[in-house]
Amino acid sequence: MKVKDILQNKRRRGEILRVRAGDTVAAAVKIMVENDTGSVAVYDGEHFAGMLTFREVLIALEKHGFDKAAAADCGGLIDEERGGCATPEDGVDQIRNLMTSKHIRYLPVVQEGRMTDVISFYDVARSVAKAADFENRMLKEYIRDWPSGEGDDEDDAA
Repeated sequence: MKVKDILQNKRRRGEILRVRAGDTVAAAVKIMVENDTGSVAVYDGEHFAGMLTFREVLIALEKHGFDKAAAADCGGLIDEERGGCATPEDGVDQIRNLMTSKHIRYLPVVQEGRMTDVISFYDVARSVAKAADFENRMLKEYIRDWPSGEGDDEDDAA
């Protein structure tokens, strides 16, 4: 399974929620709450700078207090070390390892230098579970239709 397969299984598709690097964290949180999402893409002009998630917001709140964190620029909260991105051709094992090792819940999908979508850890888990359910059903069908072995020529040859 590849990222492009996960994107086909996503329930919610639409525009990528964005903020500018100079926008306040309070503005970004408002967008996240209004759209019931845990992340927004941060852009510095036309350049994708990274993902701002509720985790970075909570870390800033704890570190700087409410007023300073709410007034901070979104671009200043991007954690470069936790960053990462996927391409549509990346395998699910590759991105699952990236997401778990760096604690990434929302992974941007980049194609030809542009961010085209975002997949969440939930999207990955849902797609993997769906594929496993399908394989399980196919195996059960195969086993149920297994020949009984009566009249096998191998037993007669011995």
